[in-house]
Amino acid sequence: MPRGARDLDYKNVMLEGEMLIPPAGTLGANEFLLLPPRADPRDTSKRTVTAPWQFVLVRMPADKKVQPVPGRLRVYGQFHAMPLRKSGNPIWSVYQIDCFWTQVL
Repeated sequence: MPRGARDLDYKNVMLEGEMLIPPAGTLGANEFLLLPPRADPRDTSKRTVTAPWQFVLVRMPADKKVQPVPGRLRVYGQFHAMPLRKSGNPIWSVYQIDCFWTQVL
């Protein structure tokens, strides 16, 4: 896991990318995957995380259901860099964010 990601663990960040909703039953009704764009070398923000070729599990507040959003969006929330297993399966996610709000671009 890159040091930059570990340094952001439990910090508030903004992620930008595209929403991916996997087949029904894979995630909870308040979760989706964010596919981040490639890192922009001009972006020097320490609060912006880009993870090329990775996906990020996004958890909305428990009372919110995910509505599909075409195109790009920003996700604001608390970042976590830790392995995640679902139902005893192998690790399938390393990055997660507890979402405060989203912004469609």
